[in-house]
Amino acid sequence: MPLVLKTGASSVASQVAEHYRALILSGRIHSGERLPSIRTMAQELGISYGPIHAAFSTLEVEGLVHRHPRVGTVVGSGPFQVPASMELGVIFRAVPAWTQGDNYGLGMFHGIQKALTDGSHKTVLFTPSFEGREIAADVVRQFVEHSAHGFVVDDWVPDDVVAQMAATGRPVAVIDRKCPVDGVSSVYRDNAQAARETARQIVAHGHRVVSCICRDTWNSHQAADAFLAAMYEANLAIPAKRVGMYYDEIPDDGLKEFIKQIVCSVPVPTAIYCTDDLLANMTCMNLSASGQRIPDHISIVGTLDLPLAQQVVPPLTTFRFEPSCIGRTAVEEVVERCRDKRRPARDIAIPGAWVERGSLISVSVR
Repeated sequence: MPLVLKTGASSVASQVAEHYRALILSGRIHSGERLPSIRTMAQELGISYGPIHAAFSTLEVEGLVHRHPRVGTVVGSGPFQVPASMELGVIFRAVPAWTQGDNYGLGMFHGIQKALTDGSHKTVLFTPSFEGREIAADVVRQFVEHSAHGFVVDDWVPDDVVAQMAATGRPVAVIDRKCPVDGVSSVYRDNAQAARETARQIVAHGHRVVSCICRDTWNSHQAADAFLAAMYEANLAIPAKRVGMYYDEIPDDGLKEFIKQIVCSVPVPTAIYCTDDLLANMTCMNLSASGQRIPDHISIVGTLDLPLAQQVVPPLTTFRFEPSCIGRTAVEEVVERCRDKRRPARDIAIPGAWVERGSLISVSVR
């Protein structure tokens, strides 16, 4: 029975798998028979290799077929044992771009490396430049057609690229942000937990007039929203003029202007919450340049606990996350989903811990 793909139905991979599953279970294809090669099927159907590879992988996990080097895909009975070692595709930003001060991304990459090594997993690594945060279509096609069992991808990879990977039927995990693509796992730091605890600590130190500065990223938005909500619940809603958005693409003059507005506002905030340590460091430098002493005039709190947090004078109060745990958990999530195809995709928020240093002091309640 020839395979005819239906538009608007289930994914191509699902249609191919269902077609051959029905033929095998009905006995129309017998044990020991070879299925057409992936190359031949792709040419006949006018599609890429990826969906066919994903379909055959599904049938293999179900124990209906076995794939043999230089032989092809052969129908066989009995349960198929998923190999202990997987081959994973990893798309990650260029590691040399990370500096000593901002080693958060490098930490995630080290976590990925360790999980791959500990599990004896193979990998194919692609490090795009992410100029304009886009990946060329031909690169995506080559990557999804690779024989990897699953994928771990950077938070900068666009959703449409993630969707193409997920369409192959293989597990995908996005690190360091929540991905809206159906069937894709997300592993990220628990920004909401960090922001709520930060708000609680700032209030406990007697601060009632507070400002918030964040970047235009998913992590920063999630943290800022949770922080503002926590302050509102404490009956300390922050006026909009004290909430600043800092765009990486805009020169530092934009941050300087906002900090000038903070210093000139009435009443002047006694504390500023920044959604990452780099932003907190720049805020400290701008405040110092304007004659403000930290923390005597204004307390500063950051997030991440980067190495520079202890180099700032005074050392930065922050919320610590272990980026290696994010990378390691993402690999483990993909591997477990490869072993159990029925396991659903999950959103996994990695918790952190409060770290108090000299940039936050208590003030009298006004």
